[in-house]
Amino acid sequence: MIHELKIYTGHFEQLMSGCKSFEILKNDRGFMPGDYLALNEWDTDSGYTGRCCLVQIMNTESGTKYFLKNGYGAMSIVPQKISPMVYLNELKPPVYDRGADKILRRKRQKQTRHTR
Repeated sequence: MIHELKIYTGHFEQLMSGCKSFEILKNDRGFMPGDYLALNEWDTDSGYTGRCCLVQIMNTESGTKYFLKNGYGAMSIVPQKISPMVYLNELKPPVYDRGADKILRRKRQKQTRHTR
């Protein structure tokens, strides 16, 4: 399952640089190992920046053993490589790429022109 979430700019930068390998979130979505997080960068002044990344949840932990508030969980995450060639032929663009629908529309328009 892919969960689409906001991530603040400072945390996004740490994740992209490789310094951040975990996320602490309220576990109100039933996060499980093997799920993906589509993290969309959010700036408090201007909103969504358009930058995003996909990470996979490798492990989840919760409880007072790790000094977490009730209902919160810590997840170890690993960034995933996104290749634009993978989804060009898919019918629906992936949730983590907001520009994929434009690429698909252009490709379909070219195919329609050639078949007429």
